[in-house]
Amino acid sequence: MLAIEVIILSNVIFDENGILKYFGIVILTFILGYIIFLIRRLLFTKPSITLESDHVISTKHRKYDASQIECIYVNYRRIGIKLYGKRLVPMDLCF
Repeated sequence: MLAIEVIILSNVIFDENGILKYFGIVILTFILGYIIFLIRRLLFTKPSITLESDHVISTKHRKYDASQIECIYVNYRRIGIKLYGKRLVPMDLCF
């Protein structure tokens, strides 16, 4: 994805249109910043879930009672807590 952005950026920089050139640079800078933000978030966040006797506190600091929990999934290195009435495990209950 970064290679594609570099190719497009080089084409935009050497283009002769003034307005299109600056608009393309702004858009591609925004995309590059977003990619850096996603990589930083992926590599440097440490999810943690607090397990209490009758409730769970998620990574987003939401409190779920034990009566709301349907099951706990353990898959290799991942653990997920599924709630009643939900088809998928929420991202804040995965670690």
